[in-house]
Amino acid sequence: SDVCSSDLDGNGPDVVYTFEAPSGSPLNVTLNAEFPAMMVLSRGSCDPVNSAVDCGTDSISLNSQIGGTYYLFIDGLEEADWGTYEVTVSFE
Repeated sequence: SDVCSSDLDGNGPDVVYTFEAPSGSPLNVTLNAEFPAMMVLSRGSCDPVNSAVDCGTDSISLNSQIGGTYYLFIDGLEEADWGTYEVTVSFE
């Protein structure tokens, strides 16, 4: 799937988080960064190009997702875009 492939051009340093999500629950991810950043959420594989389910700069929301392992990529948009941020993942 190339859901977010056009958004994967961020040149800044990447950080990847992994978490287990329950089946059927809403999934909400919010990002509050002090620099221009983006998120890509993939499921089942640490491959943001072929397994991306959604992407965004401030938030990602899925009404009801398939349970399992998810990978959340945080990326600066440009090489010099990095710094502190807060990311929140909730299932409600």
